[in-house]
Parts: sequence; C-alpha cells; structure tokens
Amino acid sequence: MVVAYSIAWMLLFRGSLAAAGSISSREYLPYWGLVLVTGVLEAVVALILLTRPDITLNATVLAIGFATMLYGALETVAAFEVRNLPARFDDLTEQAGTEPTQHLAPIGAQR
Repeated sequence: MVVAYSIAWMLLFRGSLAAAGSISSREYLPYWGLVLVTGVLEAVVALILLTRPDITLNATVLAIGFATMLYGALETVAAFEVRNLPARFDDLTEQAGTEPTQHLAPIGAQR
C-alpha cells in the first residue's frame, strides 16, 4: 500500500512540475503545449491512483512494460540513425565550410 501511494504522489508531483515548467518556459520551449497537456494528464492519473490504490500496482506494471517496449523501439531507430551519422557529419561540415582545428590520432595509434 505504501508503494502505491508513493507512486501516485510521485506522479502528482511530476505532473504538476511539468505543467508549471511548461507554462514558465513557453517562450523558449517550442512544444510547451504538449508538455502542459502531459503534465495535466499525469496529475489527473495521479489523483485517480490516489483514490484507487488497488489499481496502482497493476497500472505501474503495465506502464513499465509499455515504456520498455517504446524504449526498445526508439533504441532500434537510433541505431539505424547513428549508422549513417559519419557520412551526414561530413556533409554538414562541408556545407558549413569548417575544418577541424585538431586532428586526433585513433586510439592505440603510435605518435
């Protein structure tokens, strides 16, 4: 029961800070509305979890499972993006007309 209340209070705190942070940084944050909606939804879910602590642990297990699947998908996409990064970096530096100021030797190379 203590774990369920701890999770709900943490979610309420996180949601309220996300909402307040998005409002205060709306001049600098391009998608501040999305962060605001996320914070409000987190606060609403936290209030529901505080009133029904019996579903909190089930919801936590499901949330961890979905977050893990999403993280795995994002890692896969990032791996394919990183694979093309050296060629894209060379293209970007040529367009900017910049040259590296210092050339480093590969690891393990003799100086």
